[in-house]
Amino acid sequence: MTKKLVSISEICELLNIKPPRAYDLARAWERSDGAYGLPCIRLGARQLRFSVEAVLEHLAKNDTAIRQYKEED
Repeated sequence: MTKKLVSISEICELLNIKPPRAYDLARAWERSDGAYGLPCIRLGARQLRFSVEAVLEHLAKNDTAIRQYKEED
């Protein structure tokens, strides 16, 4: 059985990115109401969790997700 939600360290390992980048992309997801960034679920004020399925599906459908984030910087 695979995990339904994973932590920041697990999603970083999967996507081969560093935690600061993952946090930035998660904040972009929240600010854009899901238009771009890294799909996440906030648990309380400080904890983030990621659905591997949702992240991979979003990236497959929207290959500009990270590019749009970079343009926002």
